[in-house]
Amino acid sequence: MLISIRGRATATVALSARTKIGLQIIPYFRDIITEIVVIRKGASTIAEDAYAVLHGLLISIPTFWGTREVTQIITLYVDHCVSTSNSAYPAMLSLVKALAKRAPSNVLLPALIDLWTSFTASLRTVKPIPITFAIF
Repeated sequence: MLISIRGRATATVALSARTKIGLQIIPYFRDIITEIVVIRKGASTIAEDAYAVLHGLLISIPTFWGTREVTQIITLYVDHCVSTSNSAYPAMLSLVKALAKRAPSNVLLPALIDLWTSFTASLRTVKPIPITFAIF
């Protein structure tokens, strides 16, 4: 499955498997998440299937999710919401809701705190636009 995702040509076939492999996927699920996030950051037409696979991984093995995986999914969601004026895909919203419900709190809260500090730090580094007054 991971090799197919990396091939990108057969990614839709691999993603349509919907993680029905079972417990054999545990050693590879972090690589699968990373590859799906990389695919989604580019322009891709397999969004719904990719989010369905991530949702399936979260439902089937929530205790194996770490801070890195949660951070990747939340960053993907935030980037999508910031970059487009459209609302998120229904599958993406379902994934984020499932992440909030199923991810262990000892993983979810540190990931959110780290993201919050990085977002606020990036806002501080942006130079403010100088305000110029004009009197007519």
